[in-house]
Amino acid sequence: MRNSSSDPLRIDEVAVPGARGVIGLTFCPGKRQREAISGAWERDLDTDLAAIASWGARAIINLVEEHEMLELGVADTAERLPAGIDYFHLPIPDAGIPDAQWEAAWSAHGAVVRARLAAGHKILVHCKGGLGRTGLLAARLLIEFGMPPAQAVSAVRAARAATIETDAQLEYVLCQRAPGSVQECVDEPGRTMPLRPRIAEPAAMKPLFRERWDTAELRRAHPPVFSHPHKQLLYDLAYPAGEVERGEIWVSRWPCATPVKACCGSALLVSAEPGYFSYRPSPGVAPGHEWHLNFADGELFFAYGSPLFAQDEMQVAEHPLLASVRQKLVCLARQHERYDPRTRDRAGMPTPVLVQGVARRIAVATDANTGQGRPQGLYGNHFARATPDVIVRASSRIEASALSNLLAIVAPAGGSGVYREETIDDALRTAYSGFRATVQACVLPGNEPPRIRLHGGNWGCGAYGGNPELMYLVQMIAADWAGLEGIVFHAPIAEPFVLACAKFASLQERCCGHDDALRFLAAQRYAWGVSDGN
Repeated sequence: MRNSSSDPLRIDEVAVPGARGVIGLTFCPGKRQREAISGAWERDLDTDLAAIASWGARAIINLVEEHEMLELGVADTAERLPAGIDYFHLPIPDAGIPDAQWEAAWSAHGAVVRARLAAGHKILVHCKGGLGRTGLLAARLLIEFGMPPAQAVSAVRAARAATIETDAQLEYVLCQRAPGSVQECVDEPGRTMPLRPRIAEPAAMKPLFRERWDTAELRRAHPPVFSHPHKQLLYDLAYPAGEVERGEIWVSRWPCATPVKACCGSALLVSAEPGYFSYRPSPGVAPGHEWHLNFADGELFFAYGSPLFAQDEMQVAEHPLLASVRQKLVCLARQHERYDPRTRDRAGMPTPVLVQGVARRIAVATDANTGQGRPQGLYGNHFARATPDVIVRASSRIEASALSNLLAIVAPAGGSGVYREETIDDALRTAYSGFRATVQACVLPGNEPPRIRLHGGNWGCGAYGGNPELMYLVQMIAADWAGLEGIVFHAPIAEPFVLACAKFASLQERCCGHDDALRFLAAQRYAWGVSDGN
């Protein structure tokens, strides 16, 4: 049986950015475990603690729960520590993530740990196996010292393979922010975000059309047409009998733009959030400068009245005036093709559609909830199968309707095998044209370029069967080239997102333009996935 003599304690090291300290990663010292996945252990606690002291640890952070310590025979670790080593016991459930109680404790202890690392101390972190919880906290510490989340994951895994074991742990890490980071400080009085160092401003885009429409007249003159009763039900919930929506929206359609990199050495903020769009305003983003992606079809909002309920249809249901936008464009297109309610022109080139200031009047919960009668959720085809009472229970009216800015662009669809270079180029041009249009739509004469924050995600990865890693990269690259301030990925698939972030960082370092980036993406030989049927 393996023990402390046959297998001396291995401590893997991770350097801390901007600090002289080191984070050590290992498994539970002294553990006696007869049924471990890697084989049985009969270790000696004093021998392992001596090894930790010899390594130079000034503190130990133990993430093992008390019942685990009893099972492993190390319940008296704190009493047997060598002199000069401090001890923090901050338990996290095995394979789990920190809860509110843990976060409260970390708010105090974390500051102490960071101060010691900054002073050059060595801090050892361990859980039972030295992988899941250990990697999670090590990555969090790196992020708290300013390292981007995806880079922190890569750094920890380079030091100790297979760390951060579960999807929940990876998602937790990717959603972390550094204390005092731009994201947290931009809403402080008197604080402003640093300007991106621009070296080449792309030429101004001119819309195919851009018009301001009265919302009450739009609803009256162009009522929606529903083919499924559930969609009519949601519309009636959004607009109780006799209610009139007052205000104005801007609707515009834009041409395809040639991608031009806006800047080198840029500080594009890439982040991730669990779940679908919440439409909550982001701290520090100016009113009107926050945008949400519509995962459009080539025909704008074409399935709004149908039984379908994927991202496009969900967005229209929650912003019901969009149905009237489509109906009006159908009428106007009979007079001039520039009003075609399409996200591609007749030659197949992307023509992004922007809707600014549209009210979100209801929120529809699509998550699985057996108690509410939706055991498989309401996304996709489950929506039409639900009963009306389930739809009503899942819907809540937003009394003080928030205004959203929406960008509709269509992703490449229906491919197979390895992506062709021209398909990747089409995705890049589509995303760039749409992202650049959001900047142009918010420009005020004589002002600095607006700092746009865009919410994206699994664009083209559902019914269209796109490759997640590639589509994440396309959005990051296009956002960077278009001069956006930041892009937020909602519900990204963890592993492809981490890989995309790492490759994007490499492209940023090289300041790649369009041709170089396209060659790089084509060389990855990304393969198409399979449609999810929704």
